[in-house]
Amino acid sequence: MRSGLRQWLVAMMAGAMATAAVAVPVTEVDGPAEPPPDGYAERQFVDSQGCMFARVTAADGSLSWAPVATPAGELLCGHKPSVTLNMSVTAPAAAPEPVPSAPAPEPTAEPEQSATEPMTEPAAPEPTPVPAAPQAAPEPDPVAARPADAPASSPRDPVRLLEIARVPLAATHCATGAAEAEVYLLSDGRRAVRCSGPAEDPLAALVANGYLTAPRRVPEPPEGARHLQVGAFAQAANADRMEALAVRLGFPVERREGRGASGPLTLVLIGPFAQAQDLRAAWRAFRTAGHSDAYYR
Repeated sequence: MRSGLRQWLVAMMAGAMATAAVAVPVTEVDGPAEPPPDGYAERQFVDSQGCMFARVTAADGSLSWAPVATPAGELLCGHKPSVTLNMSVTAPAAAPEPVPSAPAPEPTAEPEQSATEPMTEPAAPEPTPVPAAPQAAPEPDPVAARPADAPASSPRDPVRLLEIARVPLAATHCATGAAEAEVYLLSDGRRAVRCSGPAEDPLAALVANGYLTAPRRVPEPPEGARHLQVGAFAQAANADRMEALAVRLGFPVERREGRGASGPLTLVLIGPFAQAQDLRAAWRAFRTAGHSDAYYR
């Protein structure tokens, strides 16, 4: 699978955001760099790397996105992404939301929605879809059992904040702003851009603009708990990305080795914390970021 945000940022900074770096045979492509956002109804989708995919509906009604091939059998790239979202955290008509330095009181109203401007791809010639390869298997569950406060699985996973990166302002659609914009990669394929530069509290900015939702309650950690486990990963690159996110959010990180049913795992833990309120603040932060499998241990 091609890396999502990292290759996108490299391409942007090179002045060729929508063009893939090398030709990729469609037989090696298992789908877009990220899925289309909910409600996307077009027959074609161009991912963040500028590569094109066609909607394919099977006889049983299941949907997949097939890579579109060039005459040479390579993935067709070089197009403008179907979805690009810009975010301005500071609204000119109202004072900005205060940035909390500790766990905030329970919210009493829904977060405000930010104005976004989707960018659409001009009509392209009808391509020839190629059946998509099977999707990669999901990461195995953490090896340690989750406590009773962990929510039951739901049919729709929450939107997760996956990665935070900085890019030159010229590599974004921002008209004005700081020298470096901050980009937030979300699990539903959206990339929110803060034109005014790195946020003091990225989670507060994303909640205020409607991208994430803060939990309404924070459970007390069990006696003896000093860490928050935020992931157990079979691939080291995924553990690295979670660690980088934790560091950007201002938390200490520990990595431990574990083992699951499919083999060795890398556990990423936040902490240790001496005070319960600090552990609760970490729980709130990662649940706000959509990581509903984070738990005390």
